[in-house]
Amino acid sequence: MFSKPITEGEWAYFHRFAARVRELQVSGNASQGLNRVEDSTWCTLARHPLNGPLFPRIERLINLRFSSPITSITQFSLFLSPCLRHVGLDMSVYTTRILPQEQVTMFILEVASIVSQLESLTIRGDDILGLEFWKLSSLHRLTVEPPSRPTRSIIQSLMGFKHLRSLSMHLTGETYSLDNEAMGEGFLQLRELHLSGSSDKIRSLLIISAPPSLESLDMEMRYESQDEQGDRRVDDLSFIYAILPPSMRCFRVVFHNTHLPRIHNAEWTHSPAFFDNLGSLPANIRRLSFHFYNLYAYVKDEHLQAFKATWPGLTAFMFTYGQKIRDLIPTEIVMTAPKVSTIAAFATNHPRLAQLALPAISCQSCSIPPLLDLPVAAHVKLITVPDFEPDDGLYELAVALDRLFPNLQLDTVDWEDTRAGVLRILLLGLQTGRQSVAGTVHGG
Repeated sequence: MFSKPITEGEWAYFHRFAARVRELQVSGNASQGLNRVEDSTWCTLARHPLNGPLFPRIERLINLRFSSPITSITQFSLFLSPCLRHVGLDMSVYTTRILPQEQVTMFILEVASIVSQLESLTIRGDDILGLEFWKLSSLHRLTVEPPSRPTRSIIQSLMGFKHLRSLSMHLTGETYSLDNEAMGEGFLQLRELHLSGSSDKIRSLLIISAPPSLESLDMEMRYESQDEQGDRRVDDLSFIYAILPPSMRCFRVVFHNTHLPRIHNAEWTHSPAFFDNLGSLPANIRRLSFHFYNLYAYVKDEHLQAFKATWPGLTAFMFTYGQKIRDLIPTEIVMTAPKVSTIAAFATNHPRLAQLALPAISCQSCSIPPLLDLPVAAHVKLITVPDFEPDDGLYELAVALDRLFPNLQLDTVDWEDTRAGVLRILLLGLQTGRQSVAGTVHGG
């Protein structure tokens, strides 16, 4: 709030600095940032003859969150610059349950007049409140975090954006149909796609749009079933693999299972066969990442053998799962985990591999080859493995991994009393010893 009238000299001083501003970022929650500015302040700024926007060269407005539609319109009019290209809107304070629909509609119309010139738009909050983002055809990047219900006509509009290279949407699980009939050519420039929410809608959207030049696909798929068999998840992946273009470089999927599985030890051998069709992924893949919440999909030694030379340019292979499921895994399953020799073959056949994460490694004495028989995969920098069996082979495993991966980045050690933490401490000790000896030798 202004405590006195603004003098001409003060305005001139302010304008010199305002002309330098290229980005305005509002961080924090509703009690911080621009939300703490009194409405009267914006009215005072709006009444002053600015001869243009408050920040004439501003290009990026990030995380704008305001107190009311009327105030928001005033603020937007101050920020509206011909240079503005990137806007992030936080809509979480707006809801038709507490605001008259007429005010919300007026605000949306004002926003639409501003965002029509944008190259990138991010919408956060709980509701898009009628903002028709699918009509903003100038966009290069679009992120819509509130749950949305894109109909076929909306998807058709998005597919026609000539410059759209990055799209992120959260698809609600509410009842509406997309069908699975292909919609023809579209998304010609789309390179990055992030989809979260209902697994059915994610699958349908990908099948009907089939972006032809996609390079990165990131999915967070939610399931309500308590069925550990996972046939539906495997089917979803099979359909998605079939439409991935040769241009695909990064593939990440997160499975959210609402419930922990009801399963007995003997049934773990029927875990979902997620590896069955993995070989159908494009050969040019660089990063593969699978993460499972409330669901376990083990990686057997035979699985890793089957794909030891499938993706020659692979830089990351991540196969992880949530903490809650870990205590339910029987020892018999961990004992079928990849052997050190198989991991060595996988690493050496992927000479660009820098990150490797597996659910488990077998550290049975019979599965750890003599050190001189192990190759050196110096290109691997990070390795994550939470489970090992049996208990008495951990030191031998650490020695083998230190030989195989001499350049692991171990600065951040998990000091928790877990087997993974103990392994990292052993690796750090072995690596420090090697480096100390090498330093002594080379130092004279």
